[in-house]
Amino acid sequence: MNHQQVRDIAEAAFKSRFSDIGIVSINVKPGFDHYDDPMVDVRIVYDAEVERLIAPDKAPDMVRVRSEIVEKVWAAAEDSPGYPFVHFIAKSDLCMDKNSAMTRVNEHVGYQLLKRDNTHFANVNSAKDVWWVNIPPGKFSHELHLVLGKDGGGLIWLRIAPGSISAPEEMFRVRKDNGRVHLEICSQSERYLKDVKSGGKEYDFTRHVEYEWN
Repeated sequence: MNHQQVRDIAEAAFKSRFSDIGIVSINVKPGFDHYDDPMVDVRIVYDAEVERLIAPDKAPDMVRVRSEIVEKVWAAAEDSPGYPFVHFIAKSDLCMDKNSAMTRVNEHVGYQLLKRDNTHFANVNSAKDVWWVNIPPGKFSHELHLVLGKDGGGLIWLRIAPGSISAPEEMFRVRKDNGRVHLEICSQSERYLKDVKSGGKEYDFTRHVEYEWN
């Protein structure tokens, strides 16, 4: 049983009980429990407030969904990827990190395109409506990926081709303390995906959008 089959089982079980609640994503990750037995982590991200699933009239259905996934995946016996640990996560509570963001993009393309050394990640700044990113200028000479986490668990994947920004030190603000390009990419509609820290140039990163998840 492969990970896609586990996702299909989880999706069918969830939809059978919560047909009125959308699924944002289902992530499957193999591992080992504290007894070193194989297990598989199944995370179902749903598009509703957390109260929808823990309400008294819904909680029993959540237990049944979890039980159905466990029974069908574990029933595969030798073909099973391991005992499934099922988590339900509200989209509004989802906080993306760099590893999760790279995994989502790599699953989308089907191979390990994004790696730690060619990828920069940022969530929306808590004090200002921007994605704040610091990048060594030399990285613009190679393929560069920016992954921007949206409020609610969405992502924007920017793919910058080698040399497409040939003089980053002239295009963007460079920090005097560490020599890095300092980007503040706007998350608001009127200047969406424009760098608002470049002294008026406002470089538009929409030309580099490869894919967007809401």
